[in-house]
Amino acid sequence: MLALVFILALARLISAEGGFFGMCDIFGFESSNDQFNQLLIDVNCNGNCSRMNVGSCVANIGGTLTPWPNGQFSLQGGCRNCVLYNPRNASLECACPLNDGTNIWRYSQLDLNLFISNDYGALTCYGFTSVPTNCSV
Repeated sequence: MLALVFILALARLISAEGGFFGMCDIFGFESSNDQFNQLLIDVNCNGNCSRMNVGSCVANIGGTLTPWPNGQFSLQGGCRNCVLYNPRNASLECACPLNDGTNIWRYSQLDLNLFISNDYGALTCYGFTSVPTNCSV
């Protein structure tokens, strides 16, 4: 019994630090290249479906996608053409400007699984929480 409690506590700790992908299925991804420049993912975590704007937790730092509290992804040089490069491990890839006064862009990749966690069916990162949705979105 004690071993089971330890395993459950360890799973909760891992979930709190990231690692949502093992417990959730991504069934939708939307990247807008408009003034809002949102990165929306739809997930199903054990029957609990939700949508999160990942841009609230990601920043473009010198052309590199970086986990960042209050990400302000839409305000920082507007990365474009974002895709889930490898949906099997929740890896996001975008073309991002260097924001150094040049017109140079580069592709950057970021594993969302490292900083987004599953909190009992809701995705969380840096205090942001996903919004419940219908699983048939």
